[in-house]
Amino acid sequence: MNQNAEITVNSIDIARRVAQEGMVLLENNGALPLREGNRVAILGVGQIDFIKTGAGSGSVNSAYSVNLITGLRNNGKIKIDEELAAIYDAYYASQKRTADPSFMPGEMAPPPRIPEMPLTDIIVNRAAEKTDTAIITFNRSSGEGSDRTLTKGDYYLTESEEAMFSTVRAHFAKVIVVLNICGVMDMNWVDTYKVDAVLLAWLPGMEGGNAMADILTGDVNPSGKLTDTFAKDYWDYPSSYNFGSFVDGYETIVANGSEIEYWGMIPTHKSHPKGTVYKRPVNNRNYVKYEEGIYVGYRYFETFDVVVKYPFGYGLSYTTFVLATDPVVVKDNKITVTVKIKNTGRTAGKEVVQVYYSAPDGKLEKPAKSLAAYAKTKLIQPGKYCTLTINYDITQMASYDENTAAYILEAGKYDIYVGNSIKNTQKAGTYRVQTTLTTQQLTNRLRLAEGIKLKTLSKFDSAGTFPTTPSLKGESTTMQPGPMPAGDKDSEIIAIKKANIQLIDVYNGKARISDFLAQMTDLEMTALLIGTGMGSKKSMFGDHSSTVPGAAGQTATLDHLGIPSIIMADGPAGIRIEKHSTAFPIGTLVACTWNEDLVTEMGFAVGREATSAGVDFWLAPGMNIHRNPLCGRIFEYYSEDPLISGTMAAAITRGVQSCGIGVTCKHFAANNQETNRNGIDTVVNERTLREIYLKGFEIAVQSAAPWAIMTSYNAINGTYTAARKDMNVDVLRQEWGFTGLLMTDWEGDGVYSVEALKAGHNLLMPGFTRQIQYVYGKMQDGTISRSEIEQGVTGLLKAIMQTKSFARYYGITDNNNGSYKIPVKWFTVANQSK
Repeated sequence: MNQNAEITVNSIDIARRVAQEGMVLLENNGALPLREGNRVAILGVGQIDFIKTGAGSGSVNSAYSVNLITGLRNNGKIKIDEELAAIYDAYYASQKRTADPSFMPGEMAPPPRIPEMPLTDIIVNRAAEKTDTAIITFNRSSGEGSDRTLTKGDYYLTESEEAMFSTVRAHFAKVIVVLNICGVMDMNWVDTYKVDAVLLAWLPGMEGGNAMADILTGDVNPSGKLTDTFAKDYWDYPSSYNFGSFVDGYETIVANGSEIEYWGMIPTHKSHPKGTVYKRPVNNRNYVKYEEGIYVGYRYFETFDVVVKYPFGYGLSYTTFVLATDPVVVKDNKITVTVKIKNTGRTAGKEVVQVYYSAPDGKLEKPAKSLAAYAKTKLIQPGKYCTLTINYDITQMASYDENTAAYILEAGKYDIYVGNSIKNTQKAGTYRVQTTLTTQQLTNRLRLAEGIKLKTLSKFDSAGTFPTTPSLKGESTTMQPGPMPAGDKDSEIIAIKKANIQLIDVYNGKARISDFLAQMTDLEMTALLIGTGMGSKKSMFGDHSSTVPGAAGQTATLDHLGIPSIIMADGPAGIRIEKHSTAFPIGTLVACTWNEDLVTEMGFAVGREATSAGVDFWLAPGMNIHRNPLCGRIFEYYSEDPLISGTMAAAITRGVQSCGIGVTCKHFAANNQETNRNGIDTVVNERTLREIYLKGFEIAVQSAAPWAIMTSYNAINGTYTAARKDMNVDVLRQEWGFTGLLMTDWEGDGVYSVEALKAGHNLLMPGFTRQIQYVYGKMQDGTISRSEIEQGVTGLLKAIMQTKSFARYYGITDNNNGSYKIPVKWFTVANQSK
């Protein structure tokens, strides 16, 4: 097996094209594109200190990455002030030598930032003598395990960055800014320093510098559109008042020994041994309240008429378009909009057509507008037309009513709007509902915990319901990896004979799954449901699990049963393993392409690399909502909007899984911050959950059938997501029809391993020997039944038989473009009883 990812010219090209289409032109007064032959001065250490992806599991080990100045040199159309560039090179080298020597690439936190180089009058004057055009670039990163901060150097400019802006503005007629950033930041400096153009490049992957140059020089016309709202002020986001961790107070506790001694690497609030005196939050509860309710992102800004810096769906082009919309057609329970787009400028370009609806208020209040559908054109030449036909189901406009536990389409008029951003739309038609209709009858599953009250923001009483900040902040218990506890090592090897029925016999229809399971002992089943840890590890039955260096984990190999291990690697900016892989752009940039076909292409490239590396499941896409711009993993996720989060996840899922590699949609659900992520109780009402935080997952499951879902670290309304059968079985499997593998995040079951298995999980990751012993003991005392364990094992075996590892193990021929399919007869056998 080749454990080096298959990096091809095609995957590199796709990474560059995704970066080109997802970068967003925020400002331009004619300074861009740069004219061929022009000389430019490039300022800011970010020209060299380029950030391709975020830190933590969202990082990728690529062979190279192209920064801005290298990209411009590669492009060759403009002349760079090389004297100035050499000064920055020398400065960067000197600062790099004094950077934190303890930092290791691949850590959860981003690397230390290189401070801006102080600009002397001599340096600036000499550069300004050669050109009137300056490009300023700076960067921002974040990572897993901690959130961003509302400080200079993160959300705000540093004093040295402000000094650079002030100096450059005073010396150059044209000032262009390139933002190599992980997420939304304060943008008021655009007006303060009157910059001429701003290109939002995000964290654009290893080909980012080339893609930036393509746009700056006009080789590519920018077509990205924002999937987030840039507010004028951080405190304009209503979630800002309830972001982080809060407590009702603290109490002193003497551990009574009933706490489970934790077996993993991550300390939890229930890991104290008997007799330990410790302080904890009252009722052991850190919480965050989603008092803004459904008013997330543009839903809030549009409804409450709050002026923003850059609206959702916004993005400039080097050309102009005119949209002409035909009358809205209603047929077969669908709204259909036909739009003719004409390029009225002088440059070929692409446009994104966005369709929004406005629902009437009834017993449920509604946002002013919600995204219903969208489409991106192909490249339109100057003076030419393109016609798009966009449709969506009428039921998409329904809202969830907790009183009747149903999605309802309330009586009234539903106005349909078409445009190229939420602020630039025209009414295209109206759909009328005469009598309130129930579009889907469900059952409330995720109510608030008993005794907990939650006020939510209402447009009918904004002053009385606006979110407020609780009085007491929780102390951060952001998880830090610790040493492996003594005793968590391989157990004594248990000798065992080869079983009569091998897994291949089930695959080939020669044996029933019930008979295969019947020959497995309780210990074998338990060992299979719990991973083997990160890295090479021998099972208690003497088998060596297959591993891929740098992968996130694997399941146990049980040779005597013919069960191979399957390999999982992190994402979503590519395959995160020890060997080199293509570093694609971050999830937010991917969404800003609004191009599902291109995203599917990216998924296919990821799938091919996973295949060549021996990876079976890609632990991506990340699908959590951009509730607040300070979320530390915001770069991994797509948008503040659930529709585009779901459609983008579905698009990349189709690409990856067409290669026979499974995706793992994560983190299910409401994992929208990193502060105390493994202990926070997310307090949120069911309507908000279903319409905002679960909706993207629902779209992905029902339109792309992902092979796996990963639950999150946090609790929802008092119960850890890993332990919520109502969410993981009743909603995910029964309501939505999910038939795939359900796994925990790494140690996401916390001390609730048994509860997680009862709640429908097929796999607890990464797994520890003492954890196996604990769950096995709970089987013996009847806390969890063998039939419950068998349910989990059946789903895991089904997943294993889909993989290339299974095919390699048995020498099965690849007959489906890299995908190994379970025969139809497997499903027949699997559904039979013993």
